[in-house]
Amino acid sequence: MACSAAAEFIAYTPQRIVMFIQIFFCICSIIFNLLFIYYCRKDLFFHKNCRVLIWALIATNIVHSAIVGAIQGMQLVQMFTVTDPCDMLMSAVLCYSLRLPTLVCFGSHLTIHLSVVAERAIALRYLSSYESSSSTLGFVLAVFSITSSFALTIYGTKNYNFTGRMFYCTAATKSTLLDISATSYFVVAVEAIIILLFGCVYHLSLKKSVVYDLRSKYQAKENLTVVRLLMPMLLFHFLIFFCFVLSYATSYSIRRLFPSDSAFRAYLAAIYIVPIYTACSPLLMGWILRRHRLSRTQALIRISSKTECVNDIYFSNYAWNIK
Repeated sequence: MACSAAAEFIAYTPQRIVMFIQIFFCICSIIFNLLFIYYCRKDLFFHKNCRVLIWALIATNIVHSAIVGAIQGMQLVQMFTVTDPCDMLMSAVLCYSLRLPTLVCFGSHLTIHLSVVAERAIALRYLSSYESSSSTLGFVLAVFSITSSFALTIYGTKNYNFTGRMFYCTAATKSTLLDISATSYFVVAVEAIIILLFGCVYHLSLKKSVVYDLRSKYQAKENLTVVRLLMPMLLFHFLIFFCFVLSYATSYSIRRLFPSDSAFRAYLAAIYIVPIYTACSPLLMGWILRRHRLSRTQALIRISSKTECVNDIYFSNYAWNIK
């Protein structure tokens, strides 16, 4: 039975196309994230704790893309080279071992965003002293993000069948589809809450930026800048994952609409648009950082430009405290 299903899977052309597209985006994701590290590492002027979390986010993108690309590439090569469909079968334990890190990386996008909100809230609470703090908090939050994502993954795959063999390695099986759908709904709900929390941090930072203590004002301004820069990332993440989760969560109820298991399997593979997110997110963040760097450069040029009277010098020196 499994061998005949594998033969149908190998011959199903839409499945091959979907897998090829996923491999393409995984390769693009690895390249774009590495380019972000190379070109934008000096533009991350945030506090070291925030930088740790952003680098953790980039690392999860690379790890996720590398593993997904390797899995899909290996199976795509097998689809073109095997002579016996039974050779496509792999142990469920092996498949789970390969898919577990990708699921943890998937959940880490959510938990790292939550950690960034917590880090910015702590920075807002200790405005006058946070700038001189160490990076310990950033590493603690990064470990918390990975650990909590791992726990969420274990819950979503608690009914995984480890005894069988499969020809297509995926975490979305008949036994786990319902739990993964529920977990996906939870991810979208928490991401929406994170966006609201970011808005609260921005509002409070805006209120506290009008102070006379230089260190407190600097930290409040940094909070405003970080939230402005990361908010488009959060909205993009929410949009992509909302589309993915909505498609994934409803797949259980529309399964009977597909003419065959191969068609439904290709649909599940097609709606896994996470590689698109991991490829586009460093491009978006790099574009935002470049625009911010350009605006800062223009501001410095404007400040350092020749003034025409003494009053201009006076008001330029004290304008920072009323913005």
